[in-house]
Amino acid sequence: MLPAIFPTPAEKNRMDIVKKYNDLYENKAFLVLGLHELIKKQFKNLSQLIYIAHSIPSKVSEFYGDFVQGDARDLSIESQGGQDEKDIVAQAVKDNDLIEAIYDYAVDQSSIGFLILLARLDEDGNLIIESVPQDQYFPQKDGSVIFASYIQVPGSNDPKQLWLYTQHHRMENGQAVIERELWTTDDNGQKKDKLNLAQYDANLKEFEPLEIDELDTVQIDNGRQIRGFGKSDYADILPQLSEVNERTTHVSIQLLKNLDAKLTGPKGMLDEKGVPVQWEVMERETADAPKPEYVLNENPLIAETYKHVEKQLQYISWFTGVPMFELLSTSANPERVEALRMRLYSAIRRTDTKRAKLAKGLKDILRVGLKLKGIKEPGDIEIRFGDVLPKDMLADAQVEQIKVQTGLSSKRSAIKRLENYDDEQVDEELQTIEQENRVAGINPNNAPTI
Repeated sequence: MLPAIFPTPAEKNRMDIVKKYNDLYENKAFLVLGLHELIKKQFKNLSQLIYIAHSIPSKVSEFYGDFVQGDARDLSIESQGGQDEKDIVAQAVKDNDLIEAIYDYAVDQSSIGFLILLARLDEDGNLIIESVPQDQYFPQKDGSVIFASYIQVPGSNDPKQLWLYTQHHRMENGQAVIERELWTTDDNGQKKDKLNLAQYDANLKEFEPLEIDELDTVQIDNGRQIRGFGKSDYADILPQLSEVNERTTHVSIQLLKNLDAKLTGPKGMLDEKGVPVQWEVMERETADAPKPEYVLNENPLIAETYKHVEKQLQYISWFTGVPMFELLSTSANPERVEALRMRLYSAIRRTDTKRAKLAKGLKDILRVGLKLKGIKEPGDIEIRFGDVLPKDMLADAQVEQIKVQTGLSSKRSAIKRLENYDDEQVDEELQTIEQENRVAGINPNNAPTI
């Protein structure tokens, strides 16, 4: 049964926060940040208002989406249990495009501050893992979870006439169950009177036992929780985002007003109607008569404004860990990977934290999925991420060469690390090397190092 008041004012406030962060990601910054009244007053008609919005929030989130995913070719999700478990997980990874979905999960993790994964079986018994919109997710104090969505009343043209469809995922006698209900709503969007669920969908079950010993949902946070949820990467940079957009907008308005400069000069430049006289050559009345010249707005503060904006970007870089050269897209000569790694130290450390949270959540939801498929005690799930930065193949080969020469590693292990081969591929490679050595007449006891 749902709480007496649902959603509560606190839950509705969180829905507004989710919408705010989503608007920022979609570059609808004006809806979130607004514009100073002193700038608005320069427009008699607000429909002509200019606002310059920069896609900095999406840049931050997509930067971490790329970093968390890394090279998709090096990313793997595998079960360490029996063969049945291996097959189920491998099929789920394929069916749900989990390798590719890591990027989307990381973007949500960064922008909203958390994401929700739900495991279920489709009509054919296939394991489905889906991401639930954050504004439809309402965790309860008793540990249960409510998914809620508003539906336009069928046949009504009034957008304010809404039904509330809820799915309450909770534990009952040590077993996960889902309770589905349909409600009318009041003017504030809170549930009112209960309706027959069949009015929405006759195929839905009002009560469904899942026959598993844990909930079928997982919340993945963005770092440490604050009031029950991870913190968005945008939370600490809202003042800087507002300042960058507002100052750039202010400069744009000044340029718009002053780029079309006015010409001033002696009498005779205008006719009796005040219209400029058309001429190719104009004779000055006297030597000291005013010369025609343009009236220019030479405001030195415009240059200072751009310095101020760049300072705000430095703060954004500091708070988010995204380097300045990414925010400004400055071109530079390619750097060695190790030098780049030092410059990206903060971003890499933050990426490691995001990956750890995401990996734990994926392991949990896949464990739930295995239980839904009838595996009572699933084995471990292993998730391997590739390096955040591109590999320096020459440096890696030199390191492996030193290890082999000094006896710290075998050639077999060196090949496995360098080429990412499995045991069978390594065996084939070593056999090929041995055959080539025989053909070349090379003593295998004194073979060249790699």
